[in-house]
Amino acid sequence: MDMERDLEAFVRLRALNDPTPLTVEELKIRWAAYQDRLLHGGFVAEVFGAVVGYARWARFHEEKPGVASVSVAVDPEFQQQGIGSNLLKTSMESMLANGIHSPFGGTDASRERSVRFAQNAGFEQVQTYHEMECQLGEREAFEVEAARAHLFALGLAHHTLTISDEKDSQLADLYDLFAEADADEPFTASVGVANFETFCQKWALPEVQAGRTISVREPNGNVVGMTYYSCISDGSSLSEFTGVRRAWRGKGVAAAMKLLILEIARMNGVRSMHTSNSSMNPAMLKINRTLGFQSKYDWMILEKQGGNH
Repeated sequence: MDMERDLEAFVRLRALNDPTPLTVEELKIRWAAYQDRLLHGGFVAEVFGAVVGYARWARFHEEKPGVASVSVAVDPEFQQQGIGSNLLKTSMESMLANGIHSPFGGTDASRERSVRFAQNAGFEQVQTYHEMECQLGEREAFEVEAARAHLFALGLAHHTLTISDEKDSQLADLYDLFAEADADEPFTASVGVANFETFCQKWALPEVQAGRTISVREPNGNVVGMTYYSCISDGSSLSEFTGVRRAWRGKGVAAAMKLLILEIARMNGVRSMHTSNSSMNPAMLKINRTLGFQSKYDWMILEKQGGNH
C-alpha cells in the first residue's frame, strides 16, 4: 500500500465507515505521530488502476503487542463482489504473521451492512460508544459560579491552561490520572492503556495543542481530576477526556470540571463540542446529558472472537 499515492482514496473510502471526516493533511499528521512506533500494515484493491477498497491494521499499544485495530472499506459500486472479504482475509493473514491474535474494529451501529460484514467474519460486539454533540450557548452566571464554589467547598483548586503550557512534570502527573481512569474503562483496559510516550505524542498533536485543559488539585498539588478538549475545526472542538481519581469519584468533581471547560471553550470561540461516551460509563453519560450533549450516532466496537487464526 503506497500511502502517498492512495491517501486521497483512503480519505474518501474512510468516510464510508467513519462519520468523523478527516482531510488528507489531518490524516498525514495523525499517521506521522504513530506509524514509526506502532507496527502496522495496509492493502488496497484496484480496478483498472483506481483504488476501490482498502484494509489497514495497526497495533494498538506496545503494552498489548497481540492486539490491533483493523478497518476495511470498499467503494459502494464495487461492494458485494468479495473485495472486502479478500482485503480482510489478507489483513488477518498479515496480522497473524506479525503476532497479532486479537483484532478488533469499529463501525457506525446504524450501518447494517458493515455490522453484518464484520459478524460474518467472526467479529462480535464488545462495546458501544455514544458519539455526542453539545451546542455551546452562554450559560447562566450562577451555574458557572456554582461549579467553582463546589470545587472550593471540597478543598480543591482548578487550574486552566492552554495545553501547550503544560510542563513535563505536570504531564507526568496528568498521565498518572489518565492511566488510572482509562484502566477502569473495560474495553480500553482489554486493548491496553497508552503509555507515557504515547500520551505525550497525542498531547503534541496540533489540534490538541490548540485546546485547553482544566486540572483540579488538592492543596498539596496532587491531581484529583482533569478534563481537556482539542480543536478539530473552526468553531468545533472535541472533549477528549474527563477523569477523576477513584477516591474522589461520586463527589461532583467531573460535572463541575466539564461545565467549566465548556464555558472556557465557548469564551474561546467554540460553538459546538463533541464527545464520545462509553455505554459502560452511565455516570459520565448522565453528566453529559445534563450539560446538554445529545447523541448523534452510536459507534460499535467488534472483536474477533476466538482470536485470529
